[in-house]
Amino acid sequence: MGDTYSIVCTGLSEFYFHSGHGSPLLFDHPRTGLISKTSDGAFTHVRGELAWTIAMNRKPSDAVAMTEHLHAADEGRFELLGLTDDCEIALFWDHVFRRVVEAGFDVDGVDNLRDPGIDEFEQYDGRRDYLRQATLEEWDLVHPRHQWLL
Repeated sequence: MGDTYSIVCTGLSEFYFHSGHGSPLLFDHPRTGLISKTSDGAFTHVRGELAWTIAMNRKPSDAVAMTEHLHAADEGRFELLGLTDDCEIALFWDHVFRRVVEAGFDVDGVDNLRDPGIDEFEQYDGRRDYLRQATLEEWDLVHPRHQWLL
């Protein structure tokens, strides 16, 4: 079984990750250019950047759990594009219907992506088409696989 993680706040803008099993966690803010990792490499840079951004906008102690839920939802049919609205909304690309799905998320999980509760939606030629017309600078986080568009 893997380590459990928590975020500890040491000041207004300083956070560090702590493993429940005592493993040292190295983390620097993603904008510093340093890669975040655990001593065994289990907490990836992408998850580190997600957790850091969520911790800065929401409850820091819940950031790792929320990150793990987002990471689990980011597979197969749905691809995480980024976070908006003070990290209250996750935007996912739906590969089946070629649309963007807005989903709330918290420590209990991500809202139902398969039934977002809307009857009509805008389809795009592809996620690149959507991302090029979106105002990415206003997002809280653009997933690292799409940051080249900034």
